[in-house]
Amino acid sequence: MTNKHNMYVVHHGAAVFVASLCVYNTLAGHPAGTNAQVPARDPNKIVAPVLVPNYQQNKPIKDESASKETTYLVIGRDAVIGIVSPNQIPPDSSSVLALVANGNNSTIATKSPVLVLVDGQRIPGTLESRQGVATWISAWRAPWPVVTDEIRSVIFDQSIPPQASDTDVVQLKNGDRVTGFVTTITPENITVDTSSGTNAVVSIDIDTIAAISLVGPDKPPIGARVWLSDGTVIDGLSVSWFGADYLQMPGVAGAKTNIVTVPRDRVLAFRSGPDTAIPLATLSPTAAVPIGTEGMRFSTRTPIVSLGTWPLDAPPLEVEGPVLLSYPAPPVASRLVTAVYRPFTARTTGMVDVVIRSGGKEIMRERFDSKRPRVEIRVDLPAAPFDLELQPADGSAVGDMVVFERALLFPKN
Repeated sequence: MTNKHNMYVVHHGAAVFVASLCVYNTLAGHPAGTNAQVPARDPNKIVAPVLVPNYQQNKPIKDESASKETTYLVIGRDAVIGIVSPNQIPPDSSSVLALVANGNNSTIATKSPVLVLVDGQRIPGTLESRQGVATWISAWRAPWPVVTDEIRSVIFDQSIPPQASDTDVVQLKNGDRVTGFVTTITPENITVDTSSGTNAVVSIDIDTIAAISLVGPDKPPIGARVWLSDGTVIDGLSVSWFGADYLQMPGVAGAKTNIVTVPRDRVLAFRSGPDTAIPLATLSPTAAVPIGTEGMRFSTRTPIVSLGTWPLDAPPLEVEGPVLLSYPAPPVASRLVTAVYRPFTARTTGMVDVVIRSGGKEIMRERFDSKRPRVEIRVDLPAAPFDLELQPADGSAVGDMVVFERALLFPKN
């Protein structure tokens, strides 16, 4: 199954973070540099990074579009949180687990078609013909001849791509679907072998297609990953900074230059490695009714995951209570970092407690009411199963709903 796409291609030539961080006004007094050293004294204290200069490069021609307003939250190697102000040089990927733009809590949108690779990279661009070969044209990569075994999906109209399990799936703009095996992709049409009847091979006009999903094994990501404001999600060997205004990534596969340089205002987030920032949304909990709340709701459900592309792959999670969510053990002892808030529709009704337990021991409890609708949470979890519970604090389930924003697990070294 893995080689079927390559065979056809060769034949046809288509080769929480929004914290109240005013305590960091003293950051301007720290020297600028590329490495953030985040002290690990009190694990529950947010610590400002100390920046040390250690780069020797010539600054590129200044891009006037580079923003001076972007601040970043950084998560140190010990899972302690710091902040980098707009005029400071952010840390590189050897110094921290992850970095994320402070205050940006929306999905990443793009009006361009998007190529999604089997390792999760997302490349906005256009499909063109170059010397008779279907080629993907994008901002950060050199023209790339389409190789379908490296593609998970192609999204043409910002829709959610269909799930491909046993066969490739072509989602049409009118809602219809065509299943089979995609044999060719060109800027004008795609060809699908449906293996049904005498007209087994069909040609579909590219303008009628919303998205294409291709079957095949996933490929694990390697190195650092960066999320950009234009919808690009791209991998490289590492991340460093060229002054305060430019991010640099060497070793980006198929890049136009040896080092990809990106203006600061386009950088939404990066993680240093595949396992340095684990979204809570990737852990599958079971849902049950908490003791003492039987009959308050007809059913319980697991968190609702917001659709779209989110920095650090951490979508908001909507949780409706009362509910007891039992999560599997994280791979290692970790720190859960998230901002939890009540939606506007729930803030004026009642009170709700968010409780986290592990091994039957309560390790965190936070109460939400009309005067306290939002809480920053940082809680240490052992490498063991844990429970997250929403329980009414006033005897009523009305308004028992919270949203976990950018909920991430960071391994504790």
